[in-house]
Amino acid sequence: MLSVNELAIKKREAIRYRLRGLSLAEIRGATGLSVPTIVKAYESFRLHGWNGVGYEVRGRKSSELRANCNQKLLKKILMNSSKTLFGFCRTDDLLRGYLKNNVQLSKKTLLRRLKKTFVEQNNRVLFEQLDQVLNESCPASGRKKVNIKCLVLGFYPQNEGCVFYVQDKRGERRFFWAEEQLSERTLIQQLDRLILSDYIGSQLAIVIKTDCLSRYLQLQSWRKQHEAECELFAQWDLNQKFNV
Repeated sequence: MLSVNELAIKKREAIRYRLRGLSLAEIRGATGLSVPTIVKAYESFRLHGWNGVGYEVRGRKSSELRANCNQKLLKKILMNSSKTLFGFCRTDDLLRGYLKNNVQLSKKTLLRRLKKTFVEQNNRVLFEQLDQVLNESCPASGRKKVNIKCLVLGFYPQNEGCVFYVQDKRGERRFFWAEEQLSERTLIQQLDRLILSDYIGSQLAIVIKTDCLSRYLQLQSWRKQHEAECELFAQWDLNQKFNV
């Protein structure tokens, strides 16, 4: 057993080896630390610098501190992934981001962290309303519209910008970190992102989690320009239609 001070010195030594490009196996042999300890120390260094590898009291961190570190790393990875991808980030994209940070994470754990960091809302009723509106707009023969991809576009404002998400009927969410604050302009950027990459070639019906679209001249113009490939709705308009 190493003392607290000795362990901290070994961790800093391991980080220096890692920065020099040594493999985890080589660092383990040189320092005697386990691979999980090396990876955790390096992750803490990437997030907080050398201050994150201090001389700590033994024992687990509180659940609140661990959750805060997890959220910071998730947001950092989402931000970096959004810079390299034009489309919305899938879970596989984010998992690759964790690997780049030398962190192995299961898909189940990632989904749990996403749900805690960006609280998931139940959009079942909203999708049911959208289905009904689409069916009512069909010809008198009563044929249902087919091959239409129904999506909900929502957002989580952040201090550094805004996180947008898109959710389909199966509940799958994809995310994009915009470095600008929420605005009509950034909403249109996400709509362009959807029709030009993630769902290119699909007929879309998108509900934006906002009030009536009649207030937004740019969104109205966008809707008219893309009416052949995308039908656009606002949550408030649907709720008013069904007296919700």
